Formats: sequence, structure tokens, C-alpha cells
Amino acid sequence: MRSNARKKTATQLDPGDALAPLAYSDIGKIYRELGDHPRARASYQEALRRRPDLESAFAGLGVLEMYEAISRLATSVAAHPTADGYVQLGQLQQQVGRVEDARGAYNRALLLNPKVEAARLALSTLPQR
Repeated sequence: MRSNARKKTATQLDPGDALAPLAYSDIGKIYRELGDHPRARASYQEALRRRPDLESAFAGLGVLEMYEAISRLATSVAAHPTADGYVQLGQLQQQVGRVEDARGAYNRALLLNPKVEAARLALSTLPQR
């Protein structure tokens, strides 16, 4: 029953509904996964406006910030490739669970500079394919 209540669309949520903050947080996650970061941010912020202590909304905003940082850094290292930049990109990707992307970033770091121990170490910690 609770999951059905959480599936309401944002326009159907009653401001007094106790489940509204959870629904907004869930909607934020969906928007984030679809790549619609402005709507994801707005949904998480609405969840927090309604319930300032909602951990899922805080966590969602944090992951959203990481995705946005990954995007900015990927653009930067594509324009100005450095081994350190790729190591940092791999670390961010690894933190959000994008293991194969992280593996690729670490390997690019090693192509640029085979002596980068941080990339080699990070690769050794990734799960095997």
C-alpha cells in the first residue's frame, strides 16, 4: 500500500501528505537516472523543504553532485588530458558505482603515464570482469 502512495505524480501530491517528501525523493532519483539533473535537483529540494531531515533526499543530492562533477571533469580531461585528471575521474566514477567507466579512466591514465601508481592501485581494487 505504501509503495502505491509513493507512485503518485508530483502534481498529485497533497502538501499535507506525509508520504509526499518520500515521493519527491523517489521522483528525484528517477529524474537523476534519466539524466534530467535540473528536475532531479528540484525534486530533492522539494523533498527537503517538506522534510528537512530526509536522508534519501540528502543522499540523492550528493549523488547528483557527484554525477555533475564527473561530467565536468570528463569534459575537462577530454580537452586537456592528464594522467592525474583521469585518476580523479576514475575515483569519482568508482564512488558512484560506474566501475567500467572507472576502469577505462584508470587505463587512460596509465597510457598517458605508466608510472602513475594511483591508477595501478585503483585498478587492482576494482572487481574482476
